[in-house]
Amino acid sequence: MTLRSKLLLMFVCFALIPLLVIGALGYVESLRALESLVASQTSVIAERIAVEVRDRRERVDANIALLAENVETQRMLAAHAAGDSAAERTAVEAARAYSSEVRAAMGGDAEWIEFRDASGRELLRLADTLQAASRDDGVGVMRVTRALPSSAGTVVVGVPIPALLPPELLDARFGRSGYLVVLDRSTGRALHDPEHVDALALAHEARHTPAEESAGSYVARYRDADSTRVATVVALTDPAWTILVAGTVDEFSAPFVRLRATTLTLIVVIGLIAAVGFFLVLWRATASLRTLTAAADEVGQGNFEPGLPAAGDDEVGRLARAFGLMTGRVREMMAQVERGRQMAAVGEFANEIAHEIRNPLTSIKLNLQALERGSRQDQVAAPLVRPLEISLREVQRLDRVVHGVLRLGRDRSVERTTVALHQVVQRAIDVARPQLEQRGIRASATSCSGSDQVLADAAQLEAAVLNLLLNAAEATPAGGVVRVSIDGCDGAEASHVRVRIEDGGAGVAAELRERIFQPFFTTKPGGTGLGLALAQRTAEEHGGSLTLADRSSEITTSERGAVFVLELPLAPDAVLGRSA
Repeated sequence: MTLRSKLLLMFVCFALIPLLVIGALGYVESLRALESLVASQTSVIAERIAVEVRDRRERVDANIALLAENVETQRMLAAHAAGDSAAERTAVEAARAYSSEVRAAMGGDAEWIEFRDASGRELLRLADTLQAASRDDGVGVMRVTRALPSSAGTVVVGVPIPALLPPELLDARFGRSGYLVVLDRSTGRALHDPEHVDALALAHEARHTPAEESAGSYVARYRDADSTRVATVVALTDPAWTILVAGTVDEFSAPFVRLRATTLTLIVVIGLIAAVGFFLVLWRATASLRTLTAAADEVGQGNFEPGLPAAGDDEVGRLARAFGLMTGRVREMMAQVERGRQMAAVGEFANEIAHEIRNPLTSIKLNLQALERGSRQDQVAAPLVRPLEISLREVQRLDRVVHGVLRLGRDRSVERTTVALHQVVQRAIDVARPQLEQRGIRASATSCSGSDQVLADAAQLEAAVLNLLLNAAEATPAGGVVRVSIDGCDGAEASHVRVRIEDGGAGVAAELRERIFQPFFTTKPGGTGLGLALAQRTAEEHGGSLTLADRSSEITTSERGAVFVLELPLAPDAVLGRSA
């Protein structure tokens, strides 16, 4: 399969098909939005009815409280309790007159009113007709009972259902096929639209969670008569009614079906147009890809600086920039491989030294030391003493070179423990102090206040710091100062700690900076060129680094000393403690 075919397949799979899926999802989301709209409208209607019923019931309760707690009612109850028939008749008539006024003020909210004593005996009844006074079938009239003060009896009011549920509320619905059901839970009878009372059971079964129902209202989605219904159910406490307002989704879904067909058609047309444009762009981009292919061939032949196409803002331009970044990293990796090869050569050379040079060198050194002891006893001619001392000194220097090469070439075992870096630095300063004082040089050390614990081989780390201190001392003139500072352990998010060792010398020339860490490279007479290489190896074995800081932007012209920075990762315990 050609590249263009693969890209076309990718275009279909990752562009056209997702567009179709998006269209389908858009249709589904539109139906969900429609259901949300129906639910919102039914909720508004149901809540409006519920609020109206509650307000009317509160008004009825206020009037009943007025009937129960007025002075005339209290006198009637007191006379009845005293057993004074004449006073009771007078009080009953007064209570009848007052209650009639209240009933008239209530309008149609009270079809009949009766007062009963604590034993249930009727004391007073108000009604337009005897039939109205006895009407108590639970359908047209709802009994509302309220206790009289001091539990002396009760007042019972027959409240007509239309007083709480007027006809204008019953006409509220959403859509032509929507309906409203009102159920009296205390009697199980439908107060409105009994034909759809089964919808309450369907809504109850389809409710989302029982917690929604316990909250007093919930929205349910169910199937009723081959249509999808969305209903809002509100359960009133007083009166114990349930109000269901339902609307149908199918009544309003036709425009969304047409929108789905239109959307899918547009997606297909736009996809075809995009495919043609995609091929045109692909054809033009192929030229840049060919250039990148040629550049890759050059890299394969060893040229890590090939010619690349102009890096524009499109995908090919980003690819060209990424390719250039990759070749740069390959150059760095090749440099690391070369350094590794050099170290391997040093290791092999060290093995040869161990067998071919070190043993004869040891014999020569022992013989020269014997001659030196003889010279102290005048057993060697005076003209030969000076050449003997020079020969012994050079042999000792050669022995140091051999020893350094062996250390650099061998695989060292690292026994890591958690150590405080400032303690390692202080021990190295203590060891180097005699040589510093001999040169008239002072060491100044500062440390940070946070934890500077690292996971390291203390002996190897101390040797690396000691080597840096001695190098700094050799570069610092008499009367100068070698400054040692530890930083990086105070920040809450830092993960590395740094040791900065600054000498008071003339610094390192720019042309020597790249070579200063190479084995056997030295600028000091009698130097081995292995100290910095060993120190850098120690830092890398501990997961850190040893670098020569660039001070061109941070120091004045009078401060030209070299600054070596030993950076090491903090121990995990120190990092966790700092985060906490």
